[in-house]
Amino acid sequence: FEDRTSPGTKISFITEGVLLRWLQEDAALNDIGAVLFDEFHERNLLSDVALALVKRLQATRRPDLKIVVMSATLDAEPIANYLASAEGIPCPVVISEGQSFPVEVRHQKIRDPRPAHEQAAETVARIVNSGAEGDVLVFMPGMWEINATIQAIGREKLAERVACIPLHGDLAPDD
Repeated sequence: FEDRTSPGTKISFITEGVLLRWLQEDAALNDIGAVLFDEFHERNLLSDVALALVKRLQATRRPDLKIVVMSATLDAEPIANYLASAEGIPCPVVISEGQSFPVEVRHQKIRDPRPAHEQAAETVARIVNSGAEGDVLVFMPGMWEINATIQAIGREKLAERVACIPLHGDLAPDD
């Protein structure tokens, strides 16, 4: 709930809910030159409504307003067709392949009654102690589970030092 914008702000990172509020306060988004919807594959009602309202705004009062929809996994064709102009001008699609890395997924064969953070820590220890090269990325459902997993990894006997770096929405801005 922090607003760090000023008259000199060039880029604002906002949620779809904030964008909808802005549209209520200034239906023409007069001070906005482009609206970028990132991670659009994580669609929800707010993102769909926001895109529809911004598209309508572009088609009616703000033909200069740019709309960018980004996703690493979404099929581009349907959204590009939706964003094509009423005059039939196609929406350009830019594809950036980027660099991919091999990922190995393994599943446990038997049910383990221990908490997930303990199981994850043991699995990290097994991977690190095997001498395998590369990094280990552990996804947990929330901040508590992330912190519990980091603490559990700290209790494991590891063949080398590891850096456990948490990433969650409650981190301080400096972190």
